[in-house]
Amino acid sequence: MVDMNHLLTLGLVLAATVPAVAHADTEVDPTDTTTSAVSTPTSPAVLAPIPEREPPRWYGGDVLLADGVALGLLVIGGSLQSGGHDTIGSSLMIAGLGTYVLGGPAVHLAHDRPGAALGSLALRAGLPVASAYVGASLERCTPSEWFCGLGGAVLGGLAGMAGAVVLDTAVLAYAPRAEVRVSPMVGGGRLGVSVGGLF
Repeated sequence: MVDMNHLLTLGLVLAATVPAVAHADTEVDPTDTTTSAVSTPTSPAVLAPIPEREPPRWYGGDVLLADGVALGLLVIGGSLQSGGHDTIGSSLMIAGLGTYVLGGPAVHLAHDRPGAALGSLALRAGLPVASAYVGASLERCTPSEWFCGLGGAVLGGLAGMAGAVVLDTAVLAYAPRAEVRVSPMVGGGRLGVSVGGLF
């Protein structure tokens, strides 16, 4: 006959082991890849806010410096030519005109902007000619007048040169700034840093 103490001990052991076994049955198998409890979440990358692009850099001062040199050569050459030094004066005036036409485009090329250099060249060569034509056509001339319209052409050409300088420095002389973006990314339980350049 079985002792009562043995039955009581056996009942206590069963009572303690059955909940543990039941709990073990509900635990997730670590090798089961279909269970969502142990699967690694793959959340999409979260990017930090990207700072706004800085405004373009103005380098019109360099263009104005080249035009100042051109103006100085023209003034000095004109004064020398009127003072009787025709050869030196004419040479300085030609150099001044060349500096005016090519100085601005050279500055744009120095800032790695060939498109702006072409635009500057078109402005400086085309606008004075068009303005000179308009200025000459505004004068009332008779067929017997010599050099009629020359004054209007000179004034129109000077106005065109000034307008070309203003447009070149105010519109074309802007270069985009280089921008570096640093964005921390979090995704799939990993942390990384993304660095990119915008030019």
